[in-house]
Amino acid sequence: IDFSVNGSDPDGTDGDNVPDEFSFTPIEVDQDAEIGLAKRLVNATLNPDGSFAATFEFNVENCGNVHLSDVQVSDALQDVTFDDHCEVQILSLTSDDFIVNDDYDGDADIELLADGNNLLVGDKGSILLTVLVIDCDDEQLNAGGADFNNFASASGVSPFGNTDTDT
Repeated sequence: IDFSVNGSDPDGTDGDNVPDEFSFTPIEVDQDAEIGLAKRLVNATLNPDGSFAATFEFNVENCGNVHLSDVQVSDALQDVTFDDHCEVQILSLTSDDFIVNDDYDGDADIELLADGNNLLVGDKGSILLTVLVIDCDDEQLNAGGADFNNFASASGVSPFGNTDTDT
């Protein structure tokens, strides 16, 4: 049996055909699970009846060095943003990159994605959400407008079970 590698003999000089003259080189790999989320208002249209339609885009990216499983984006539109001042109806929730949660309502169910979404290292995807905001009873709204602040959060799980989040 020829144990030569690139012209060298890994057996060394003792001739026992056991490559025991070499030691292992330790390689440390740091697991860096990092998910990134950016949310923007694409469009807001005031309707003649005082309601308005708003379209949001969520961009999600795996910025780490390991694959992420159980990727999720959450947005509590009703409780956090509009509270008791307005009612929110979901007009559409779509994504070319993820499987969306058809039960998302922004209130009782705040998860935009269905179970089982994954992001490979360096991959990214987007989600579009269009809502109709109606029945606003706040005096400021009826008198000419108001600001609504909103945020979402994303999460993903590393191969070793660590969860990373971004808001």
